[in-house]
Amino acid sequence: MLASGFLLFSSSLFAQSSNQSALPAIISFILSDSEPVIDSDNDGVPDNRDDFPLNPARTMPIQPLFAIDANRGFVLPDTPVANQLNWVIDQFASSASTSITEINARFSPDTLADISAQEWQTFITSLRAQIPNGIIVEIVNMSPGTATVTVGDDSSSPIGFLINLSTTHATGLITKFSAQRFPLHPRNTLTVDAGLTNFNAAANRLASMSENSSLLVARIDNNNACVPIFSRNQDISRAIASVFKIWVLGAVALAVEDGSIASVSNTLPLIADDISPVGATINEEPLGTQFSITDLAALMMGVSDNTATDHLFNFVGRPANEEILDDFNFSNTSVIEPFLTTNEAFHLFFTRPLSEALSYASGSETFQRNYLNNTLDPLGPVTTIPFSNRETLLTTTWQANTMDICNAIAGLRKFNDLTDAFNLIDQAYGANAGIFNLRNNWERVWFKGGSLFDTTGQRSLSGSWLLESDDRGAFVVVSLNTNDSINLSPIDSGTIFSVLSRVMEIIDENN
Repeated sequence: MLASGFLLFSSSLFAQSSNQSALPAIISFILSDSEPVIDSDNDGVPDNRDDFPLNPARTMPIQPLFAIDANRGFVLPDTPVANQLNWVIDQFASSASTSITEINARFSPDTLADISAQEWQTFITSLRAQIPNGIIVEIVNMSPGTATVTVGDDSSSPIGFLINLSTTHATGLITKFSAQRFPLHPRNTLTVDAGLTNFNAAANRLASMSENSSLLVARIDNNNACVPIFSRNQDISRAIASVFKIWVLGAVALAVEDGSIASVSNTLPLIADDISPVGATINEEPLGTQFSITDLAALMMGVSDNTATDHLFNFVGRPANEEILDDFNFSNTSVIEPFLTTNEAFHLFFTRPLSEALSYASGSETFQRNYLNNTLDPLGPVTTIPFSNRETLLTTTWQANTMDICNAIAGLRKFNDLTDAFNLIDQAYGANAGIFNLRNNWERVWFKGGSLFDTTGQRSLSGSWLLESDDRGAFVVVSLNTNDSINLSPIDSGTIFSVLSRVMEIIDENN
């Protein structure tokens, strides 16, 4: 059947052409344009309207997740937390005092019970006096229900405020609001790391900060393949903590692309069976609260919400989450399969006898799947967390190497940029920048980190970034650090992220 608006002509119509052999057997015409339709990459966009006619995933220049307005700084999306943040910014520019009535309408009753409307009024008045022309200079995190931004007047002072604001999902009312004096263009790079001049020196620094470390700096080339620029221990699988959520995001995006999820605006209700005991911001919402697929994905990636993650994981199913591993060229799926939910992993950490957890860690995949089906899943969600299995923290959950993670990022970039699936990925993976001063240098910034703690502190810290611009290309930074020995001092996030911040500065300086 012919598509509406197209006519197909036989090449015999061109018998008088002097170059008939060069003509295709059938040529499509758009009636309105009367010109040949050529779609070299078969992405549904004719070459004459496609800025990347040989790339099936790209049709246009990068559309930054947050546009910049000269008068207001970064433009925020139309979400409850962003709208409340816009209201806060408007108060700074207003000559009138914020009314008690308006504060009562904006803040949640529980928050007002702790801090009165009069106290909030005084606080906002003090901020107004300090940043009367304040705009959003940098967005660190913009997730459903959570925002972290720097606000100030860049033309008059390098110092402004770091603002954190949170809202409920059900009502959109403000639950938390804080502001502290802060540089408008802060750096995560500490003085001790500012002198690092190359990736090898950075990798050496990382190696001194944990028992095991891996670092990958790669470029994603025109064939959408990860090409290492620098690597240290790139093939060694390590515990990755919440970085596993990038594959869950891929499985959800694929379900959107193939129609298994009809729309990213479709909603899932908050259910007790998928509530995770730790690392969840939405657990206080009423059961039955509806969350869109888009919001759950952004919660999963932007604030690493474990409850949102388990809702998405179970909605698409374990088989889909495991199939995406092959789709994204995972090197050795035996280190991550069976693919666990957060609740399943927490049972192995918190509730099962150590002997069982150790048996699971060393068991065959058949044994592990039987144990999941017959023992863990019938337990339901974890409700208590008496941490007893420190020995299995890094061996019973999700593991990958740095190239596996880079390949997953490349796999996510392959979704066509005109589709809802790609918009879902971009909004979710781009919600949190991870460190300061990236969005002002790159048109696309994706970040997902992860950490694992025991009773003594942090034993695993992972980070993954995509930095991309149309004129400089796409770069990936992946860092994995673990302390396998349980008696070592905890890993320090600040010192490791300082080195990684310097790594990204080196990329910026040389490209």
